[in-house]
Amino acid sequence: MLSSQAVASDSGYTAPWETLPPTPQLPKPKFQGQAGINGMKLWYATFGPSPRVSLEKGISPGVFLHGGGINSNWWGHQIKYLKERVYSVIAIDSRAHGRSTDDLSQPLSYDALTEDVIALMDELYIPRFSVVGWSDGAILGLNIAMNYTGHLDRLFSFGATYDVSNANLTGAAGSKAVRALIPRREAEYKVLSPTPDQFETFLQRKDAMQASEPTRTASSFQKIPILYTNKHAPMIWIVTGDSEELVKRNVPGEIHSFIWGSALVTLPLACRRSRHSNRYDRKASEGPSLARVSKTPSNTNPPMNKKVDRLSSRDPIAHLIDKRNLIQLHTITYPTSHQTTRIESPSARLTYKPRAIGNATAMGNTTSSHKISAQDKAILDLKNQRDKLHQYQKRITVLTDRETAIARECLARGDRERALLALRRKKYQQSLLSKTDAQLEQLERLTGSVEFALVQKDVLFGLSQGTKVLHAIHREMGGLEGVEKMIGETEEARAYQEEISRMLGGQISNQDEDEVEDELEALEQEVAGPPAKLPDAPTSTLPDEVRSKEERARERKRERAKARAAMPMEA
Repeated sequence: MLSSQAVASDSGYTAPWETLPPTPQLPKPKFQGQAGINGMKLWYATFGPSPRVSLEKGISPGVFLHGGGINSNWWGHQIKYLKERVYSVIAIDSRAHGRSTDDLSQPLSYDALTEDVIALMDELYIPRFSVVGWSDGAILGLNIAMNYTGHLDRLFSFGATYDVSNANLTGAAGSKAVRALIPRREAEYKVLSPTPDQFETFLQRKDAMQASEPTRTASSFQKIPILYTNKHAPMIWIVTGDSEELVKRNVPGEIHSFIWGSALVTLPLACRRSRHSNRYDRKASEGPSLARVSKTPSNTNPPMNKKVDRLSSRDPIAHLIDKRNLIQLHTITYPTSHQTTRIESPSARLTYKPRAIGNATAMGNTTSSHKISAQDKAILDLKNQRDKLHQYQKRITVLTDRETAIARECLARGDRERALLALRRKKYQQSLLSKTDAQLEQLERLTGSVEFALVQKDVLFGLSQGTKVLHAIHREMGGLEGVEKMIGETEEARAYQEEISRMLGGQISNQDEDEVEDELEALEQEVAGPPAKLPDAPTSTLPDEVRSKEERARERKRERAKARAAMPMEA
């Protein structure tokens, strides 16, 4: 790949990342319109199969979110390619951008823009979807991953930041593409916006949002479930261009390190703006690959060499999205944990080979056959209804606040009848709110009952398995009779061993006993001191009753035998 210095050395050549290509146009949508969302009208368009058809096939729709200050037209090339495939694609103009209106009663914020996306998905009955986000749209995708994880299947986050300090102000000031964007942004706003005369107001509100947000930290990303340990965790790609001009170079790697299990991808010859210059001429013979450009646009720049020409003739974003099945649910592909994949192939064959989940998982070549049960679907439906009611409550709250404001304005003008009508509408909305509270309580109780019943089912299954194990152990033990027989045999063996030990421990010869007795008598005499002087022994013959030493020994033997016989037997 050519370095920026080598390219710059050609005085007549301008690098592709230093030019702002023409804004593409969206292909003809299957449907486009505005949805009343959170006090304003949010524009969206659908392409390819309808979201309902995709969901029935197990494919999550892909939601494309554009960058700050522009509109969904900038996704024209990617959507043109993807809509001809199996994916259902939804493009959204964020509030105050493009064809969407604004609510000037509240400031612009990334949280409000995120809630708009979730509310639209609820409106379209799409419980789970994938997000392809660029710049501000990438920030919204990370917000959804952190705060609405249950809705997110996969995220392709290109050029995101997590803090206002991530901006590369020097790179932005020196970028020709950024400078060229400023007048085009205003022109497009005045063509597309329902309020073309409010561009300055829009610009001030957008700049105020970007100057103060986002303010995330590493701990903020801990709310995202960990891949491989949670089956509901979204798969996330953190993507940047090797010529990124608005975000500091270390930021994508930091976000990647915050999200365990995410993948970090660097696109070659790509920056934040210039990647939209690629165009396609789809040919059936090329199958799943992206088509080459049928004709190179004429310009004053000298031609690049063949390798770079081949690379610039493809859109790496759409190529990655399609190659990795980002939107497709039924062919799940996990990225390697904390793996940086730098794509440098000059032929634009973006080599990325993550380990697939299906026949072999990334966690040890074991098969996975988890299926969503009817109970799981029922719980999901209940929670979706609960979320919709919460969203409905928010809308009602906004309406009641608005009716109160209208009543105040009418009273200020002296129009009491209109003020009374506004308060009546407010009262009606409040009655709907109380009914919604009751419905929410019923849903919460029902959801809790179903989940607790499933827990009881699992507990009962565990008890059943434990009982089977106990029965098997008892059979191996031979039942109660076998245990009683074993205990009896054990007692007999123990008593027999004790008898042997007792006999061995008390065995000593009579001669040894006599010597011990004599030694004891000698010690007693030694302790008692020298014997008192005795009278002289008589010279006469001893009487017959005097016993000999042998007789005393025999007597002591008889006493020992009696003592042993009197000892109690141990149990």
